[in-house]
Amino acid sequence: MSTAQRIGFGKKVRSDWLLLALRLRANAQNFTVARGELEELIAVTNPGKVAIAKIMSNVRQVVFEPAPEVRLFAENGVKLFQERGEVAALPVIWGLTITSYSFFVTCAETIGRLLKLHDEFTAAEMVRRLKEKTGDRAFVARVGRYNLSSQLDWCLVTYDAKSKRYGRGKAVKVSDPAMLGWLLEAVLRASNKIAMNQSQLLSSNLLFPFTITPMSMVQLTAANPRLRVFRENLNEELLAIEA
Repeated sequence: MSTAQRIGFGKKVRSDWLLLALRLRANAQNFTVARGELEELIAVTNPGKVAIAKIMSNVRQVVFEPAPEVRLFAENGVKLFQERGEVAALPVIWGLTITSYSFFVTCAETIGRLLKLHDEFTAAEMVRRLKEKTGDRAFVARVGRYNLSSQLDWCLVTYDAKSKRYGRGKAVKVSDPAMLGWLLEAVLRASNKIAMNQSQLLSSNLLFPFTITPMSMVQLTAANPRLRVFRENLNEELLAIEA
């Protein structure tokens, strides 16, 4: 079980594009059928053919054609959106994205950690941390900034033009056991872990966009049958993805 090894967003991906894609997917449209409407919306602000092609590739992989190992997980996310409507849009988009792009995961973890440590950061600080983790490869700064600008568009971070610093954006409240159980499954899959204890999961830097209502493991496993609880020792219970 591993997050698909796709690099990440090759351009900024706006929330309204992903929201439209999610709506179309929830209405049982496949990528071929949905393509025209999506391209028309993207072209309003990104009219170039190359830009549209890059963005469409990201939208396709996140919403319509997830990697085989997360296909069932993604279908359950779309079902949550169908049942709960627009309130579930951002959590579902987040879960689908972090299980689609391993480098997006690295960026999100880095942003979450910087916000936890300092409450704010610069793009240069984020890129430096990314290079420490992944090496000074050519794509790191470019794709890292596209991922950051996408999260800015999603209102998950804020930007002060005067100081050129990013801060914490809106916190999306998650109090639904089914949604939280699905997001925790996303964190496990994105982290390439079969199991983690609940406190580790809930404190994951990948959950920085959310304010989570505490709930028991019993509630989470009842709401998400793909999760189970097992005891590692006398004092520790782990939440795991059912094999």
